Amino acid sequence: VELLVPLGLPVIAAGAIMDASDTRRALAAGAVAVQCGTGFLLAPEAAATPAHRKALARGKTVMTSAISGRPARCCINDFTAIPDAENPGYPVTYSAGKALNAAATAKAITGYGAQWAGTGCARAVARPAADTVATLAP
Repeated sequence: VELLVPLGLPVIAAGAIMDASDTRRALAAGAVAVQCGTGFLLAPEAAATPAHRKALARGKTVMTSAISGRPARCCINDFTAIPDAENPGYPVTYSAGKALNAAATAKAITGYGAQWAGTGCARAVARPAADTVATLAP
């Protein structure tokens, strides 16, 4: 954040923002706001599958393009074992990935979902989204 502030543009900090101390640290570094994604995935309002919720608790993520054809961070699962170089790219890879997950899920295999998550996923807490918002307040 500190490197971006001199540009004179508003900076919104994202990544591993899970509680008020993370918010305060980002704001002190010059961010004008914070964005939190993974911290909401365990909320009852979230559409995360039970397998995704379980993967979040393991706290292990990796960058992969195997799921969508574009680099993104995901919980380590069967999908992330597919080498990145062996996919044709977005949108073909993403469509094929959704079909693979649907076929696997139909056979009760849960390791091929797009279990997106940030590096702080092990710090996510199961609680209503409104409580997470309150926890983020500096």
